[in-house]
Amino acid sequence: YNIGVIQMNGGKDTEAIQNFEKAIQLDPNFKNAYTNLALVKIKPEKEYVDIINANLGNSAKEKKTYQEYNQKRKDLYKEVIPYLEKAFELDKTNYDAAKTLRQAYQSAEMFDKEDAMRTVEKTLQP
Repeated sequence: YNIGVIQMNGGKDTEAIQNFEKAIQLDPNFKNAYTNLALVKIKPEKEYVDIINANLGNSAKEKKTYQEYNQKRKDLYKEVIPYLEKAFELDKTNYDAAKTLRQAYQSAEMFDKEDAMRTVEKTLQP
């Protein structure tokens, strides 16, 4: 896990993912490994958002690019949601985990789950 953190901070995402997955294999209840795995895997979102924001015009090309990268962003969130759900499941009193999961649901346009998690988040709010 600690090696994964160092690799994540050093931009060695593939290696970090492997080490977080190994940490989870060794301890399936290692909440922070799930959270960091999601953080590494969500990194491409910044690039996607930049491309989305650069294609807000009305041309056919801009609309196509916007739709393509908006879908990629949603798919990215759908990929990391299981890790965030597991992290929250392991610590259902963690406000930040609830908030992060709710935001992921929102980004993936999973609005029913977002609404349910918003209710949970409000009960945990400090």
